[in-house]
Amino acid sequence: MTSIPSTSKSDLNTEHTLTSCEICQVPAHGIHFGVMTCRACAAFFRRTIVENRQNKYLCRKDNDSCLIKPDDRLTDILGFKFKIFFRYHCKSCRYKRCVTLGMTPENVQRYRDSFTTPRSQEKRKKRISVENLDQPYELKGKPKQVIDVSSTKKDICEILKYKSTSPESEKMNKLELSEYALREWRNKQKPENEMKHLVILPIIKLFEIFKKQMFVVARWLSYSPDFQKLQEDQKYQFFKLVWNIWRKFERYQISLEMFEDEAITHEKFALNDQHLVTIALQLKFSEISDETDEKLTKCFRDVWRSMFLRIAKPLQDLKPTSTEMAFMLSEMSWQIAGKSMQGSVLELSEKVRDELADNLHSYYKTNGNSLNYAGRLIKLTKIVNSLINFHAELKNRMEIVRIFKVFTVDLSEPDLYDI
Repeated sequence: MTSIPSTSKSDLNTEHTLTSCEICQVPAHGIHFGVMTCRACAAFFRRTIVENRQNKYLCRKDNDSCLIKPDDRLTDILGFKFKIFFRYHCKSCRYKRCVTLGMTPENVQRYRDSFTTPRSQEKRKKRISVENLDQPYELKGKPKQVIDVSSTKKDICEILKYKSTSPESEKMNKLELSEYALREWRNKQKPENEMKHLVILPIIKLFEIFKKQMFVVARWLSYSPDFQKLQEDQKYQFFKLVWNIWRKFERYQISLEMFEDEAITHEKFALNDQHLVTIALQLKFSEISDETDEKLTKCFRDVWRSMFLRIAKPLQDLKPTSTEMAFMLSEMSWQIAGKSMQGSVLELSEKVRDELADNLHSYYKTNGNSLNYAGRLIKLTKIVNSLINFHAELKNRMEIVRIFKVFTVDLSEPDLYDI
């Protein structure tokens, strides 16, 4: 079989310059791997083969018939207007379309970058390590800075490494352990009259608050005997997937419990155990962005408000107990991690979620609420699913904001922090 070079033939085939990509229908660049495609689809196919991803893709609709086509529209993302091609909704169907139309793995140059060139040598010289940076370091030739957070990762992994326990928790079931660990954190909560009201908050200070809350979530996870069955890298991946939504949800609920209607009317929010904020909050972004503080504050406040209002009324009506809150936090965490990590983690997730539901049923029976079990469980699950869906939307929007360089800094662990 004659090998077709992975580079395009657009320079030799000028008649193709107005042709559409056979994969996604945007303007084509040339023939790649035997098929007329755009650069993006060619790069996607090559990455898939070289990194052996083809067996990892799952169809989003489970029917292997997703449309792969562009949707060129002006999009509002956190208050910023971007014109974006939303092309590829399903990697599995995109890859299968590549193969169906004749793109062949044999044409992929797996070691295309193995040979040293003056250009590649120059690129290597520009690479820098961020492992030991104590302060932001400006990358040469680029406007962004890299802030090292490797020490935070190390501290988190150390907490996750060992199972937290106490004499009281030895004979508890999984839901009781989750509630015990939640109370351990909430017992530190100061009453409103002892909390400090923050009106101006530099974003780096907010990150410091987030850092302490990461340790709270890590310790909560460490109480779970099932979580301790995971490998070290799985534990850290699990943590990164859930800590921020856990933090938001737990703080939303405690704010409603503490401030009642003022949590909605005055947007009064218990940021942590010591600080509260209201609608008057002004964030200061100058350390990470050139955009105005007013614009970015409004953007993120609007997003937080939208997420909060989506679950505020159901939470107010339900008035969950501490055990029910522990159930929702656990259900949410294992559902997110299982769906994202798949494989053995998904299997363990399904087992844990079943046991948590059984534990909740036992809790209702013990407390004389077994007749309301089904109704309350449905409401709890609806709140969790609503929060998960909104959080996923927000993460997608944040990724696009990063792509368009709204922020002037990067982190050594870019997927650890989210606002």
